[in-house]
Amino acid sequence: MNKGHNDIRYWTPHLKLQLTGECEGHRPRWGTVGVGDCIVGAPSAGSIIGTWVPAYQSKKHYAKGRYGPHKRQTPGWSRDINPKELCAGHSNRPSTGQLDVILQEIRESQLAIEQRLGSITAELGILKDNQKKLADRIKQMLPPTYLPKRTVRTQSSTYKSMWKLFKRVEDTEGRSRRNNVCIIGLPEGKEGKDATHYVETWLKTIAKDRLSPHFTIERAHRVPGRTTPMGAPPRPMAAQVLNYRDCDALLQAARIYQYPDYTLEVQRRRASFQTVKKLVRVEGLSYTLLFLA
Repeated sequence: MNKGHNDIRYWTPHLKLQLTGECEGHRPRWGTVGVGDCIVGAPSAGSIIGTWVPAYQSKKHYAKGRYGPHKRQTPGWSRDINPKELCAGHSNRPSTGQLDVILQEIRESQLAIEQRLGSITAELGILKDNQKKLADRIKQMLPPTYLPKRTVRTQSSTYKSMWKLFKRVEDTEGRSRRNNVCIIGLPEGKEGKDATHYVETWLKTIAKDRLSPHFTIERAHRVPGRTTPMGAPPRPMAAQVLNYRDCDALLQAARIYQYPDYTLEVQRRRASFQTVKKLVRVEGLSYTLLFLA
C-alpha cells in the first residue's frame, strides 16, 4: 500500500473499522487530499474529523529545525478520530420511529395505488369487451350497407340518367301547358255542364278582334277538380287553346286577370324574381318573364 502523504488510503482501513461498528452507513469517500485539507468523514454527516499531516517536508524546512527529530510527526491525523463525531452533525436524520411511520405511509400509498390500478384494469377490460361487441355489430351491419365500387358507379350512372329524364319530363309538361290559360274570378257554376263551350264563347266576346277565325278551346275545367266549401273564392278555370297565337292574343287583350299555366317548378323559379319585379314596378318600367323555348 502506498503511504504517501497525499494518499487517503493510508488511514482509511482503520477508520472504516470504526465506522462499521459505531456509525454504520456513513463511510468516507475514497480519494486523495492535500496538506492541511479538511476531510469530511461521510458525505451526509457534515462534520470535520481532522487535518492530514505529512510524514516529512522538504530538506530546507528540516534543516531549519522546523521539522526536527523532536518535531517529526507520524503520517496520520492531527487529532484522534471519534467515529461518533461523524453522526453528531447529522441532525436531520429521522429516528427509528419516524422511519417506521414513513414506511407505513409508503405501504398504504402503494396499497391504494395497487387497488386503483386494479379498478382501472377492470374498467379497461369492460371497455375492451364493449369495443369488441361494437366491432362485431358493425361487421354484421356492414354487408347490407356496403356496396362495391362497381355498384356505386352503376347507381351513380342511374341517378344521372333519372335526373336527365326528370328534366325532359319537366320540359315536356311545360310545353304541353304552353297553350293553357287560367281565368281567375269566374263564379262557380256559371259555366254550366259544358265548361269548354262556355269558355270558348265567352272568350270570343272578350277578344274577338284579336282572335283568329279558327279560335278553338280544346278543353276547360276547374282547378282543383274537387269542389270548394260554401263561401270560398271561386276556383280558377284552366282552358287549353288550340293555337298558340290565340293564346298569346288572349293574354294581351284580357280585361280579366289571366296568367299562363306553368308547372310547379316553373312557378317556383318565377317566384324567385318577385323582388326584382317589385323594384321594376317602383321605377314604372314594363317587364315580362318569357318561358324558355
